[in-house]
Amino acid sequence: MDGSVAYAQDFAVLDYGAVADMVGRLNAAGLTAGGTVAVLNLEPIRTAFSTRWSAKETAVREHAERTLRRDLGPDAIIAIAGDVDLVVAQPGVEPVLALSRALQALRDVLRYFIGEVRPEHLSLSQVDFVDGAMVCRRVDARSLAAHPRAPAPIAPVAPAIALVPAEALPTHTDFVGHDGVRIRVTCGRDDLYLLKSGAQAGSRLRPCLTDISGPNRLSLRVNALDWRDAETVDHAILKQAAAHFPLDVGPAFVIAPVTFATLSCQRTRRLVTDELLALAGRLRTRPILEIRDLRGVPAGRLAEILTLVRPSTAGVLGEVEADKASIVAAAGSGLNGLVVRSQADWPGDPKLAGHFRALAELARSVAPICIGRAASVMRLPAMLAAGFTHAFLSPAYAPISMGETGTCVLSLRGG
Repeated sequence: MDGSVAYAQDFAVLDYGAVADMVGRLNAAGLTAGGTVAVLNLEPIRTAFSTRWSAKETAVREHAERTLRRDLGPDAIIAIAGDVDLVVAQPGVEPVLALSRALQALRDVLRYFIGEVRPEHLSLSQVDFVDGAMVCRRVDARSLAAHPRAPAPIAPVAPAIALVPAEALPTHTDFVGHDGVRIRVTCGRDDLYLLKSGAQAGSRLRPCLTDISGPNRLSLRVNALDWRDAETVDHAILKQAAAHFPLDVGPAFVIAPVTFATLSCQRTRRLVTDELLALAGRLRTRPILEIRDLRGVPAGRLAEILTLVRPSTAGVLGEVEADKASIVAAAGSGLNGLVVRSQADWPGDPKLAGHFRALAELARSVAPICIGRAASVMRLPAMLAAGFTHAFLSPAYAPISMGETGTCVLSLRGG
């Protein structure tokens, strides 16, 4: 190999030297024929992590390799070339199908780390050797989108989901808890806003629990229930969720809360993943899972559960208490974001601003997304200043935009 490189389009972030060396070895082994070798570029992840990239680089590579192995099958050859490039060879696979699979795997990796994947994030190159020189061509993701992809060789096949008409779905669920209390479950909703722009990013399902045993209706909290009752609530909310969203016209993202205890059991975890797939059938994308009640859960165990549920989701969030120990305990688990749960309306108290600024900074060292809850739109500037990336807000309030200085321009709708 003479190391010369020809390419159809220049890419500032592609490490041609490392790529050419790796592809040269594949070529020597006879594995580059037919255009089934691709270079996947992870620069958007490095850009998102910014100064934290050096600390996250190993974890990103390991996760990317696991995802590619899962999506492309055991026969694929995966190699690291440079800081942010992965060379993938799929011997014996039709070229367009090979590129289509590689593109989907790249999209899965990027979504895991940065959330929303835009067309400009997808940098996929087809490589080959012609007359001793490596030829690198940028692949148009849009042209591959129309190509029917065969199922990944080792990916589980999702069961067929029969969608129930929304009008036939339950609007509430009543059951008797293990302590004899009669509980009614209804599905509430919070809207998720990106604090930097004030744009709505999705909706979050919220369990609303009421003790209906006596004449006086009392509100209950999920984390105060027996784990078996919490499991019933989890499934009730997921079943009711579909009634809130007509087919294909729901919000961009729907966040579904489930307690860790429900996911830790194989039987109930399978029920949850089936319900998530059914909900995905009504939406434009798979739901985002929010795992609640994580106190005392080791990061390794959480990471194991994430591996099992992630194929049914568009991402996984973890709800943590507003204290350092709870946030640190989630480090290394692979969560896409943290939801910092606070009992108090902290943005309204200037004395607590420094405390939550430190918590937000710590949370963003664990996951790129940091979400809090705002009691009203007037609290959003304080949350933005503290370093939170997103906020849950009652749908009665609708932010229009967030100014450069943090000034919030809002409109009030509803009651």
